[in-house]
Amino acid sequence: MKQDNTETDLNLAKTFTTRNVKDLITKLVVYAGGGSVLIALGLIFVYLGIEVIPLFQGANVEKTSRNFESSTSLLHLSLEEQNKVALSINKQGIINFVDMASGKIISQNKISDNKITAIQTLKESSTIHILIAFEDGTVTLIKPEYKSIYSEKTEKTIVPSLIYPLGNEPIQLHDDKAEIKNIAFQLNDEMLTIISASSEDLYLTSFMQEESFLDDEVSWVKEQVSIKNEFVPDYMFIDQAVQNILVINKSGNFINYNSALTNKQTGDFLQNNSLNISAAATLSAGSSLLVADNEGGISQWFPVRNQNNVFKYTKIRDFKLNAPAQRIIPEYSRKVAFVYDAEGIVSILHTTSGQILASKSLTNSNLDELAISPRSNTILIKAENNIALYSVHNEHPEFSMSAIWNKVWYEGYEKPEYIWQSSSSSNDFESKFSFMPLAFGTLKAAFYAMLFATPLGVLAGAYTAYFMRPRLRKIVKPTVEIMAALPTVILGFLAGLWLAPFVENNLPGIFCVPIIMLAGIVVLSFIWSVMPKQIRNLLPDGGEILILIPAIIFLIWLAFYLSPTLEILLFNGNTRLWLKETLGVGFDQRNSIIIGITMGIAVIPNIFSITEDAVYGVPRSLTNGSLALGATQWQTMTKVIILTASPAIFSALMIGMGRAIGETMIVLMATGNTPIMDFNIFEGMRTLAANIAVEMPEAEVGSTHFRLLFLSAFALFILTFIFNTLSEIISTRLRKKYSNL
Repeated sequence: MKQDNTETDLNLAKTFTTRNVKDLITKLVVYAGGGSVLIALGLIFVYLGIEVIPLFQGANVEKTSRNFESSTSLLHLSLEEQNKVALSINKQGIINFVDMASGKIISQNKISDNKITAIQTLKESSTIHILIAFEDGTVTLIKPEYKSIYSEKTEKTIVPSLIYPLGNEPIQLHDDKAEIKNIAFQLNDEMLTIISASSEDLYLTSFMQEESFLDDEVSWVKEQVSIKNEFVPDYMFIDQAVQNILVINKSGNFINYNSALTNKQTGDFLQNNSLNISAAATLSAGSSLLVADNEGGISQWFPVRNQNNVFKYTKIRDFKLNAPAQRIIPEYSRKVAFVYDAEGIVSILHTTSGQILASKSLTNSNLDELAISPRSNTILIKAENNIALYSVHNEHPEFSMSAIWNKVWYEGYEKPEYIWQSSSSSNDFESKFSFMPLAFGTLKAAFYAMLFATPLGVLAGAYTAYFMRPRLRKIVKPTVEIMAALPTVILGFLAGLWLAPFVENNLPGIFCVPIIMLAGIVVLSFIWSVMPKQIRNLLPDGGEILILIPAIIFLIWLAFYLSPTLEILLFNGNTRLWLKETLGVGFDQRNSIIIGITMGIAVIPNIFSITEDAVYGVPRSLTNGSLALGATQWQTMTKVIILTASPAIFSALMIGMGRAIGETMIVLMATGNTPIMDFNIFEGMRTLAANIAVEMPEAEVGSTHFRLLFLSAFALFILTFIFNTLSEIISTRLRKKYSNL
């Protein structure tokens, strides 16, 4: 007997040990799985942070090389894009190419014995053209060229040379040989336009390029017009399209001539008689003008179309420095300018974002010249008799929280706007990185999807759980739930290629469907209620759906059948034209209606399934108690069951909202994919998720555009997190409120 008890105890101990081991293993697996999920989410946020944090790092300037002596007074200083060779032009007309590693002169050229009276540069991409004017009225156009030569040891050497697009000899610009006081120019593919001023006259000279068909020899045909000066200009500029020619004096007075000097507008950049212009320069493309005054202010101006359809230079934004700017040097392609003052402080400002990115004292003496590398990663400065090279870290000047969330006044626009336009085929493009159209499009798509899916999903789930017969429920519930596995790319494909044209051709029918369905179901319900009980009893309770489904299909068909007739009677045969002319509403074939229907279909299974489970899970005691107290089934549904299941139903809606916010393929394929801010149901949109899918493959790795896409993904995470948090808070409160029913 004792032996049997001992064996039993051993077996029990062994069983408990085995069970404890299994419990421990299960616990470890569960902890490992949950911990892995949390770690994965954490790593996602870490990776997003790594890509996003550089956006918030400011600009910085650091010295990278020793000083080189330069005793001559320079008129021009520039760098080639690899920062190995510099070009300088002094007042004696001597052009030097200097090796930045050793400070030695590589080559030297003297362009003229005449005195240089004006010099102007034109930057584009990585190239620079320099127009030099002389006291005898002649000009020379030069373009430095740098070739890379590799030795047998794969060492790279930069070999500089000069190209003379107009010829090696200076060209007589002023026929009367009047001394050139100031000059500006623009160079296009086939034309060089020069605006020059003497003491009395203003000249507009055009050189048209002609190529011989016989020997491919290039010649330039000169055309010139002139007018009398109203004042001797201190600054002159031409925009890239040669539509605006600006002549400015130090008092701030300007004249804006057209391309033929036949029409003009006058104005005042400073708008204050006590101020004087200390520096002025145009940004890349020559549209925007930066004007600095003698009190440290810098203002940006560019042409804006007014109510009379006339472009007029308008003040856009202001910057404030601690000291007056001596010189403004724009970058080659970005809307960035370097400014230095009399105290040796160099400031970096970006016009689109409206920021002064950095201000730093680089020398204790007065700066003479500053040159920017074409890659914008290096600057070269000359102070007194020294030249020094500085590295610049300014990777993301376009970014600021204000620029991505507030309205920005972009070049060529009539007012500040929210715009997302990350790229263009034009070199003068101004990046537009506003998140507002994308966030608006995301919420708009989710709103219309939920507007379609909420009533259908909730009511269908409640009906299936409470009214439908069990046998029919076993068929309907799995059928609807399996729709959640339908690839959204298929839905997007069908929406874009079939549904969008169908809706466009049957627009009156689309809006008649809910009206005709509601009226038809009310009439059908009334007819069913007055029919004899013998007929109604032929269908069991919950079987009415077998009659209702064919009726709904018929009513939908009837709405689309009547659509052409309604379009002729109500909208003169063209609904789109009627909307445009009568209501002023545009119509895009891939619009919010398509998104509402298609994305609603994708969201409905989730809402339906959770709602159905919640309603079905309401205790029968509550239902039976309500019915026993005399309540009807409808009263029981609305006053007891829905309230009890409301926490789960609300969670279902929030899950559906989260699904709609994060949806990519449907909005990518079924909308116009245009980032506009218009709540119009007939217009499309672009969402954050779709924007990432469209632009990430084309974004340059490490660029501002690339990192902003990661930031938009982070914003999408935050948006989803907010909705989920609100869902949990509200669901908890609803659960507490109705837990005692």
